[in-house]
Amino acid sequence: MNDMAKRLTSFDIAKAVALIAVVVGHCSFAGVPQGVVKACYSFHMPLFFIVSGYFFKQQEDERALLRKSVSGLLVPYLGTSLILIVLMVFRTIFDGGLVVETVRSWTVAALYGSGAVLDSMPEGVMAIGAIWFLLALFWSRLLLNAALKTDYPALVCLALFIVGIGSADSIWLPLAVQPAMCAVLFLYIGFKIKESSLLRRGGMSPILWGFSFCIWLYCARYHGVLYMVSNTYAAGAMDVIGGVCGSICLLKFSEVYISKIPVLSSMLKFVGKNSLAFFCMHLVELDVIRWDLIWEIMSQIPHAWVLMVLMQVACTGLFAGVVYCLPPFLSGLFYPARRAKSA
Repeated sequence: MNDMAKRLTSFDIAKAVALIAVVVGHCSFAGVPQGVVKACYSFHMPLFFIVSGYFFKQQEDERALLRKSVSGLLVPYLGTSLILIVLMVFRTIFDGGLVVETVRSWTVAALYGSGAVLDSMPEGVMAIGAIWFLLALFWSRLLLNAALKTDYPALVCLALFIVGIGSADSIWLPLAVQPAMCAVLFLYIGFKIKESSLLRRGGMSPILWGFSFCIWLYCARYHGVLYMVSNTYAAGAMDVIGGVCGSICLLKFSEVYISKIPVLSSMLKFVGKNSLAFFCMHLVELDVIRWDLIWEIMSQIPHAWVLMVLMQVACTGLFAGVVYCLPPFLSGLFYPARRAKSA
């Protein structure tokens, strides 16, 4: 396997690990140790944006970038929202609730597109949840492309980051616009990492890798309150630095160590390669399945949070498998390879 193939494999593996970290973070209600939760939040979402920036290619034709981003991000967002609404209707019928109210509230949540409920949001609007990431990535790609056309792209990205944080308490715009303003900084960092060949063999000395790992450990231990969903960077620059260090260390660890474990690397590579489907279906299972009731039953079991995480991972895989078995024109929304074959 050549260096490029190894690097591509390491990206897929790292995305899969980050996705598992997302599941662990969302299981905090089940008694996951706070240290573990903080470690997950210190790097998982920055990694997705950094990887997206690494593979980003500046486009002179902005319409081409817009078309690609709509089909690759907004269409899956709408598809996931529709699946979620349909399944929530069935759950509402089973629970004896009001179907009309369920459809209304989740439709508004999907149209507003916030990953969390904030005080600066309109009253009564629910959070759509984890797929805010797709909206934020959509806008951040457009913003990065525009920033790269300026003379000072780094300053533009930093300014967007500051405005995104500074405006969050006053007003929370729909469609994850402000998280995108912050995320564009991570995209730009990923873009520069590739441009500088930082992840290539010899791109950084072992001392610098060790230093980066220590910085990430420090941030994960003493900070770890990086909630990109709400533009919460409690430790300011240290959250950004920790997210970057944690991401590049995971990428290097995936290439040097995990990729050499055949069975594990194969499974993680598959998940990472199809992370869009797994990410979207994690949201669906998280909202549709009554995890609160399951937790009431399992809460007396020692270390039950581990079982809860494994169950959520399994359910995410099950939902993703069901979607994969749908006709290509539907499964292709979440599995681009299926879409390409059906074209």
